[in-house]
Amino acid sequence: MGLPFEGIEVNIAEDGEILLRGPNVMRGYYGHPEETASVLQDEWFATGDVGHVDKSSYLYITDRKKDLFKLSNGKYVAPQQIESLLKQSEFVSQVVVVGARSETAYGIDRS
Repeated sequence: MGLPFEGIEVNIAEDGEILLRGPNVMRGYYGHPEETASVLQDEWFATGDVGHVDKSSYLYITDRKKDLFKLSNGKYVAPQQIESLLKQSEFVSQVVVVGARSETAYGIDRS
């Protein structure tokens, strides 16, 4: 994405979601207080995008939050990053990462 505009603050939530605040960031959905409450967190607008900020303050969007998988250890995985790494192989032309509820969904038994 690049550098944020002057006056815009960027924060990355614990789960990787990009949070924004500033004078030109939305104040809420007109006439929809429940929807507003779902995207505003302590004056930060939760964008629904996942990303990071580098040492030079450049903002990168890497995925959508709704596309993340939550692992059993509580960490989140962005499938788009995994897919792009797999597609770097000359032997792979199409990739899809699918989350399963547990290892037993695939008949894996670690006992």
